[in-house]
Amino acid sequence: MSSIFPKQFTKEPIMIGGYGRSGSYLMLAMLSILPNIFAVPYETRCFSRLAKDIDEKKLKRIFEKFKIPQTAIRFCEKTPMNVYWYEETLKYFDGKIKIINPVRDGRDSILSRSSSYKYPWAKKEHWTRGMKETKKWDNHPNVYIYKYEDLVTDPENTLRGICNFIGEEYSDRMLEYHKYTPFLDIDKAVFPSIAKNWKKKAIPISSSSIGRYKKVEGIDIQRIEEFMNDKEAVEMLKYYDYEV
Repeated sequence: MSSIFPKQFTKEPIMIGGYGRSGSYLMLAMLSILPNIFAVPYETRCFSRLAKDIDEKKLKRIFEKFKIPQTAIRFCEKTPMNVYWYEETLKYFDGKIKIINPVRDGRDSILSRSSSYKYPWAKKEHWTRGMKETKKWDNHPNVYIYKYEDLVTDPENTLRGICNFIGEEYSDRMLEYHKYTPFLDIDKAVFPSIAKNWKKKAIPISSSSIGRYKKVEGIDIQRIEEFMNDKEAVEMLKYYDYEV
C-alpha cells in the first residue's frame, strides 16, 4: 500500500460505491461500528472521476486531520461516484480492496430528497447509468452488490453477508448504529458541517421509504410515469428483480 496511508492500515481497504440515494451513508455508519475499520465520515471523491485520478494528496490530508482509532487496521471510504472508478481503483490497490455496492429501486431513489436540497436531485437517466455500471461488476470477487431494501428489512442477515465478504466479525451493535457510531463524537468545533450532518443521519433503521413511489402526489406522479416509460430504466428494474 502507498506510503500515504498510515502504517497501522495493514488490511485491505473498503470502498462503498453505487448510485446515490441508495443507503450508502447508512452502510458507512454501520461499518464505522467495527473496531478494525476507520470510516471516513464524508464523501472524499478521491477515487471518483470528479477527482480525475487517485487524489493521494487529498487522501493524506484526510488521514492527518482525523483522529484514527488505534484499533483500526483498515479504512473505508464512501462516494457514490466510485462506481465509475472501480477498475482504476482495483489497479491502484493491486486488487487488494473490497468494494461494497448498494442498489435500490430507482423509483424510490429519484424521489429521495437529500437534506442538502429542497427538491430531489436524482434523475432516472443517472440512476439507469449507475445501475448499468454496477451490472458490469456482478460476480466479481472483489465486489459485493446488495439491495438497500434487504438491508432495512433484514439487516442482520444482510450485514452478516457483508461482514463475511470483507472479513470482519459481525456485531449486533451495527443494528443500533445510531447509538454507537463514532460519527456522533465528531468535534463540531473542528468539523461543524460534518458533525451536524451526522446528527441528522443517525436515526434507527427503517423500511418506511420502501415503495414510496406508490404513494406519490403532484409532480412526482409525472416523474414516476416518465421513469416507467423509459425502456432502459425498466430493464434495470427487472434485472435487479424489482416489481414492474
